[in-house]
Amino acid sequence: LTGKVILVGTLVHFGLEEQPYILSYTNGPSMQPTLPHGCICLARKTDNNSSLFRLLQVPLDDIDPGDVVIVRDPQTPWPPRFLVKRVIAKGEAAIPYVSKNNEVHVRKLANHRLWLEGDNPLRSVDSRLFGCVSVNMVRGRLERVIWPLAHFGPIPPPPPRQMLPPPSPRVSAA
Repeated sequence: LTGKVILVGTLVHFGLEEQPYILSYTNGPSMQPTLPHGCICLARKTDNNSSLFRLLQVPLDDIDPGDVVIVRDPQTPWPPRFLVKRVIAKGEAAIPYVSKNNEVHVRKLANHRLWLEGDNPLRSVDSRLFGCVSVNMVRGRLERVIWPLAHFGPIPPPPPRQMLPPPSPRVSAA
């Protein structure tokens, strides 16, 4: 009986944890109109996850501006919470942004850091509030919308970037 339990546990582990793709659900308005609330997307895991399928995963160096990623929320260490955001800039780029005080700033990113923003700047909690994030916080890169069927297909390109201040903390955004 013990051997069967170990075999079943191993199969469940590889079936649930070791797959190269994950499903992502958008919750909230932060990525609208690109990804409406309730979108289900297929994401390819990044290679910072231990997996037998490493060759099928996205190398962290291949995460580029314009990509939509699943990233661990830097403001919520435990329990882990994940955000869906667009990469605006990566390591060693200079990024202009508008702060909470409506002042324009330019931030030079360190190597292996990402600047993330939602496609709906009025309703997105993103790097304008929490700053740049380590590329190691990226869990996966969204590849396709699979639901709703009206949006089925590759992840749409980014809308023109709007230089707006982040929403106030009272605004519910994800």
